[in-house]
This record gives sequence, structure tokens and C-alpha cells, in this order.
Amino acid sequence: MQAIKYLSLYVDKNALRRVNYAALDVEELGSVYESLLEFHPQVRVSQGIYEFALVYGSDRKTTGSFYTPPQLVQQLIKTALEPVIEEKLYGDQVNFKIIPTPNIEQLQNPNFSVTPRHYVAESEVNQRLAGKWDKEWLLCFRGITLSVNERTAIFSILPKVAVANSAPIILPDVKNPKLINCLLANSNTLTFDFIARQKVGGNNMNFFIVKQLPILSPESYTQENIDFIAPRVLELVYTAWDMQPFALDMGYDGEPFIWNSNRRAILRAELDAYYAKLYGLTRDELRYILDPADVYGADFPSETFRVLKNNEIKQFGEYRTQRLVLESWDKMFGRK
Repeated sequence: MQAIKYLSLYVDKNALRRVNYAALDVEELGSVYESLLEFHPQVRVSQGIYEFALVYGSDRKTTGSFYTPPQLVQQLIKTALEPVIEEKLYGDQVNFKIIPTPNIEQLQNPNFSVTPRHYVAESEVNQRLAGKWDKEWLLCFRGITLSVNERTAIFSILPKVAVANSAPIILPDVKNPKLINCLLANSNTLTFDFIARQKVGGNNMNFFIVKQLPILSPESYTQENIDFIAPRVLELVYTAWDMQPFALDMGYDGEPFIWNSNRRAILRAELDAYYAKLYGLTRDELRYILDPADVYGADFPSETFRVLKNNEIKQFGEYRTQRLVLESWDKMFGRK
């Protein structure tokens, strides 16, 4: 049991933390493998007591297993591996346009991550962010969109990776990660999306549009607001190990949350209702944002989230988002 403890936990700033083996990179694993090659495991028995010992050996020299500097590894990858990857990616996928959408089994796997189509050196990413951003994660938004999509404004937290101009990144000048958490929540609400739809005229959500959208200021949040918003956003974001740096910055060092579509729908509905109140809306104004026909009748000529409504009626037999958001409002604020 003591051996399992040493393999599973480590001390960081006087606190025990779980070792995330899934996050170990190639260099770290290679270092462990290389070091173990110097030893032969032996089990000794002394007076009925079993002891495990490591005895120096010569496997490292006989197999030629020695440390390779990262600079040389990168050059080998560039000259030998990348051409093979390019051929496999594009040789039989001439019409390849999008990365396949993950299925539910992949979403529920905390070790799953999307395989990118292109690669950029980590050193290049660090160089671009040097002096501008000190987190191991990024806040970005989807640049390609339409005002008639199911959702127009889609903001997300990503691991610190390279992104193209279709996923512009935002580097908030805010030190408190939980306030950045609130910014993310704010940007994904139905109220915010409703306003974004009035601004987006084409299929690009450019920075000049984002800068015009009404975001609640950091100063407007009370501690009570943050305590309500932060844990819900954490549960929505932290569903895989590659988002652990974000979770740690949020003060959470547990395992990723399991992706549960029904649970996620409730959490988002609670945030939608809560932010509608923070924006100063009434229940009827929130009803209008969800579906004007619910307020003014089926003949009313305006619409807001028609695609979302139709998709949910087709999938669930009801406009689920509308029901969940209004139920959350009634639970928190009553029917006024």
C-alpha cells in the first residue's frame, strides 16, 4: 500500500496531489524508462520477509538507450515524421474539411483529446504568449458563425495550444481566474447570444463585434455571484485531464467531471436564468428571448432561437432549453 501511495501522490506546497500520468509528456516518460534500464529488479527473502531491490545492470548500454535532446527530437520529427503525417492526412482525404465531432463515448473519456489537423511547435506558442499570458489554458471564441445558427456566440476554454484565426483568443487583464470564469459563463448565455445575433451580419464574429457586446464588468460581481457561477462553469469545462491546469487555477484538484448531457443541460439552464437576472431582465423578457411566440402568440413575426427550438423538438419532443431555463428562474426567483 505504501508503494501505491508513493506512485499515486506527490507533495506540492505542503499539499498532497494526485499524479496525472495521462499528462506526462514523452520526455518525462522517456526519462523514467531510461533511468530504469540501469537496474534489474530483484526480490529478496530474508527471514520470511520479502524485499524488493534494484540492482545495477547494463541494459542501457547494450540497447543504446540514451537521452536525446529535445532540439534533436524536434528536428527528427520535422524531417522524418511530419511528411508521413501529411501524407496520411491528405493523401486519402482530399475532400477533408472538418474534424469529426466526438461521440458520447469519447466525450465521457477523460483521456480523450481532439487530434489536430496541423501542428505548431510548443516553443512558438510560448514565445507568442510570453509577457502577455501566464496561464496554461486559453479563452477563445468561434470566429465562423451565423445569426441563424443554433447558437451564434460560442466561447470556450482550451488547453494552451496553437489556434488559427477562426478561434481568436482573448487575454483578459484580470488576475482572478474565477472572474475569467464568469466572463466565460456570461459569453455563453442566451441573453448574450440574443444580443450577438443583432450584431452579426455575416458569417464572421470579428473582434470589432465582440467589443461592442454588453459584458458584465468584473466589478459588478459579488462574492455570492461568483460562488454560484464558478462551480457550475468548472463542472462544464473540466471533463478531461488536459483541462486540469484550469481546474487547479480554480482551486479544484480532483478528477475531471463525467460528461453527462442531461446534467450539463441543467447547469447551463441555471446559468442562463441567473445571468438573465443579473442583466436586469424580467421573466417575460426572458420568455421573449427564448421564444417570442410564447409571449405574443404563434402569429408574431419575430423569432430568436428557431433552429435551437426545432432541433430540440425533433430530438426531445419539446423545446427543452425553454422549459429548463424557466424552471430554473422560477426555482431561484419565483414566477414574477
